Order: sequence, then structure tokens, then C-alpha cells
Amino acid sequence: ILRGPDGFLSLLPQFLERNQIQLDVPSSGHKQARPIGERIQSAKDDIAKVYQIMANMEGILLAESSFFRPEKTDLANFMREKFEQLKDHQRFDFIIGTNGSYLNPGHIQAEIDKMQFEHIITNILSNAVNHSNTSVDESLKILINLVLIENKIEIHFMNNGEPLPADFTIEDFIGFSRKSGKSSGQGIGGFLINKVTKNHNGQISFMPPSSFQVKTKDRSFDYKANVDIVITIPQKQ
Repeated sequence: ILRGPDGFLSLLPQFLERNQIQLDVPSSGHKQARPIGERIQSAKDDIAKVYQIMANMEGILLAESSFFRPEKTDLANFMREKFEQLKDHQRFDFIIGTNGSYLNPGHIQAEIDKMQFEHIITNILSNAVNHSNTSVDESLKILINLVLIENKIEIHFMNNGEPLPADFTIEDFIGFSRKSGKSSGQGIGGFLINKVTKNHNGQISFMPPSSFQVKTKDRSFDYKANVDIVITIPQKQ
């Protein structure tokens, strides 16, 4: 209880196991009742969404240009650290590469405001998780490709989940409470992403779906990037 609602739900399966209650048992006598484990995970997902909204509202306040404090940062290491932290609350796998290489990714330095930039990472990940249509055998995989082109850095956030709607535009992505395409949500996350991107003198774009092979130290596999959101920022502010 001291760990809060999400902490309680994380410990609940251990309590049930000690009391010989299986997570795949229906949660009630109703014939269409969901298993206990599924209901616990659903509650955890709902709590994560509430926390994300609260973080976004705070982020909008702190994303004013007057708070912008860029510092030289190793982008790959910074993003790897943040994604590892987010794995405690979300279900996904991720791989970070540089200049298209996931086997031996290099180091790319950039001047970013770490506190503000973290909101880009959390919101793009949250969107990917919320729109994941992957099966049990195929987990949601996030690929981040950092591409250095002259003095600019393209940060590709790719995922193999549900593709963006055909009529979905950049305006839909960044518009606060304004959706013209077949999309859901209030747009708070996209609005915040755009605000932080502008602070970094950058821009947002979408790339069409693509398929390619990914080689890592552990294995090689075919990957389909159904979504590819690109944040382009100058290397120096």
C-alpha cells in the first residue's frame, strides 16, 4: 500500500500465488468474466495512463522556452536509460541504433534539455503501447535509430504496432483537443512533444511504413516499422 496503487497491483500476483490462486482463474462466476491476471494488468494500464496525463500537464508548464536548459548529451545512452526505466511500467522491447546500425551502435552527441526531452520519449512510447496490435507471440518492439546528417540529428521512433490512420496528419498529432482524422485521445502528448521539439529548434515528420532486417549482437530478425515518427533537431543549440 505504501508503494501506491501501481505498487500494490505489482505485488498482488505474489499474494495470490502464495494463497494458491491462479492468475488464469476467472475473476467471477460470470461466463464471460476475464481472468484475474488480465484484470490486474488492465488496472495497471489504466493507472499508467492517469500518471501519464498528470506528467504531461506538469510537462506543459515546464516546457516553456524560458525553462530550456540544453546540455551536451550522449543521446543513445540517455535514451537507453530512459527506456529501461519505462520498462518497469510498460510491456515492450526496444533496440537503439545509430546511423542504421543496431549491431555496433556508435555515440552521437547532441545538446538537449534532458528534463524536457524525456517527455518526447515517454509520450511516443505511450502512444505505441496504447496502439499496439501485436500478438502474444510477437511483442511490441520499439526501434530507435539516431541518424547524424551534417549538423542535424534525425531521431526515428519506430514500432511494429498499429499503423497510423491513413488520414492522420501532423496537425492531428500535435493539435491539442483537435482531431480531424480517425484518431482518439485529447492530443495532450502530441502537443507537448511539439512544444519540446520547437524548444530544440526541431521539427516532426512521419515516414511511411517499411520493412528491413535488424542485426544485433544476439540475433537477426525481420522487422516491420508500421510507425516511424521522426524528430529532427540540430546537434548544437
